[in-house]
Amino acid sequence: MMTARKPAMAVALILTVIVALAGCSRTPSAPTTTSSAAPATTTKAATTTTATSAPATTTAKPATTSTAAPAPSGQYGELRIAVGTFGNEKLDPIAADGTFANLVPVQMFDYMFWLDNTGTGPEVTPRTVEKWQVSPDGLSWTYYVRKGIKFQNGDNLTAADVKFSLERFSQPDAYRQFTAQNVKNMELVDDYTLRITTKAQQFFLHQGGVPNSPTQGMIMPKNYIEKNGVANFLSRPMGSGPWKFVEGKPGDSYQMEAVATHWRQAPAFKKLTIMQMPEEATRIALMKTGGADFIDISLNNVTNLESAGLSTFSMGWYAQQFQLHGVYDQRSAGMPTADIKVRQALSLAVDRNALLKDFYLGKGLPALPPSITELADEVDLPYWKDYVGKLYKYDPETSKKLLSDAGYAKGFSINLYTFPGRATPFMPQLAEVIQNYWGKIGVTAKIVNIESGSYNRWRVGPATELVGQATTYWNSPGFTLGSLLSDWGSTGTATFLGKGTPQANAADKLLASAAAEPDPAKRRATYAEVIKMATDSFAVGTLASAPGLMAMGKEVTARFPFFPSPSVGLFTEIVKHK
Repeated sequence: MMTARKPAMAVALILTVIVALAGCSRTPSAPTTTSSAAPATTTKAATTTTATSAPATTTAKPATTSTAAPAPSGQYGELRIAVGTFGNEKLDPIAADGTFANLVPVQMFDYMFWLDNTGTGPEVTPRTVEKWQVSPDGLSWTYYVRKGIKFQNGDNLTAADVKFSLERFSQPDAYRQFTAQNVKNMELVDDYTLRITTKAQQFFLHQGGVPNSPTQGMIMPKNYIEKNGVANFLSRPMGSGPWKFVEGKPGDSYQMEAVATHWRQAPAFKKLTIMQMPEEATRIALMKTGGADFIDISLNNVTNLESAGLSTFSMGWYAQQFQLHGVYDQRSAGMPTADIKVRQALSLAVDRNALLKDFYLGKGLPALPPSITELADEVDLPYWKDYVGKLYKYDPETSKKLLSDAGYAKGFSINLYTFPGRATPFMPQLAEVIQNYWGKIGVTAKIVNIESGSYNRWRVGPATELVGQATTYWNSPGFTLGSLLSDWGSTGTATFLGKGTPQANAADKLLASAAAEPDPAKRRATYAEVIKMATDSFAVGTLASAPGLMAMGKEVTARFPFFPSPSVGLFTEIVKHK
């Protein structure tokens, strides 16, 4: 059995104070009954740094009888957020990817469950489902819906809406198939109680209803959709969230209006505007002139912003990686990356220690296996850091030999698709660094800039455009089971082991076994088998973990949690006027 630990991590020099983050493995028992708890404001807070303002002048001034105007009362003003990418821009929760879902739709809809950072991995906590029970055999779940929640049209949110939402998430066109794969049938016990029967033993069904992959927990209004039709719902989405939809301009911006009261917390601002701005320089210029309250930023712009009197903060860690698609796909036969020697060569060609020092400015953390992050639950992080540290050593000479042995002594060409990431806008710059390293061993990487929405469409399958090609990407903290299912299961969104291949079949069997296993020690051992399979495939080469950074303007204030699914979009209602 692998041992657990609790590492201390710091976002040193990025922030003016240390952000202490415990990222140890966790050993929970199978969930039984959870009682109602307070909303997400109980999560641990991330440290926010603010540049020191200039000292006040000591010059005496004559007294004045004028008084400052009183601050407006009630909701007022506009909260403005500018990000590098929207994701796939689907307002329907069943079709949205995690990036977009937790940026725009989350303003309008409530999740069934929430997350807490316990210091030993993420933990499911109550939200609209205030408590739940799972049967001892893992074949039946009972959800108890919180009473008193209303949709924005005044209708009560009930168990019928939860059932309806899970039915929609089970549709064949849903972006992820977690619900369809696990739910057999559902029965309304009463207006606020839903009983769910699963297709097989499943002790982690509630993990599908949180703001982490598969993000299938937003509750949609049954009566509103059935009365007005899905088309109307897509043009005028409505839920029980703290913000009401006003207008959407795809590729540009989305506007919301605050609800007057909300069961969790009504926003302090009257309006919310979320803007997509791929160019970081544009976002920074906008913030400096007061046109944005929150923006995505890169590591090398922290000093620049803080010297301008702005605050920077991190909400969590992101793992950066390059990905090789379709390596087990029949369509890749004869392509260079179908040969594991080539994949090993591409990994050995990258100096990860130099990346940490020069690209990440000493503020990152060493690479972990694919799909595993610093907050992974039930994973022995020290073991895996040591494992990948040896496997991912920098060895360009061995890299060239492997290419020669595979028949590519003169190298080859490959497309390297890239786009800015959520709170990781530097992905295109990272692609240039990878391009340079691969060039030194004779591999010509052609950088192709695309939108993240295109990638999210292509990776399911994957599409022909990606077979045999590479991408840059990032992973945010999440549950180990969900992350492995998403990337390495045959019904996930990335399918790095393919579909119907011996590798994919083996991973599917192991992951199904983990979902049905109530013993934490046995789950850890099963996860370890899948993690090793994924790492040894070299289909994904992780590079480092880095803090996802944002800057905050001078007119607002907030204390955000260091969250298992880091996105400022999840907490817009807690932002206050300064």
